[in-house]
Amino acid sequence: MDSGREARWDRIVNTIKADVAQHLRLPGFRDMIDAERFEISVLTAFPAKAERLTRTFGATSEIDKVPVRVIANSMLVPLVYSIQHKKKRNL
Repeated sequence: MDSGREARWDRIVNTIKADVAQHLRLPGFRDMIDAERFEISVLTAFPAKAERLTRTFGATSEIDKVPVRVIANSMLVPLVYSIQHKKKRNL
């Protein structure tokens, strides 16, 4: 889930690339991937971030073996801001 940290697209993309590479090495997951029964979902609170990630994943050939679905749900905004507020208070 997107926790609202400074819109670091590269960190999310690199994490997904690493996840795909790891799953491709595992025989059980490889079987599901080959059978098109495996996908990765990214959940974000912000529609603009979801659009940007969707475009980025569409242009990333390293993950073309595994579908990546990016979902925006604005109902998460209060949660994201609550997490940020708690982090700032603890500094």
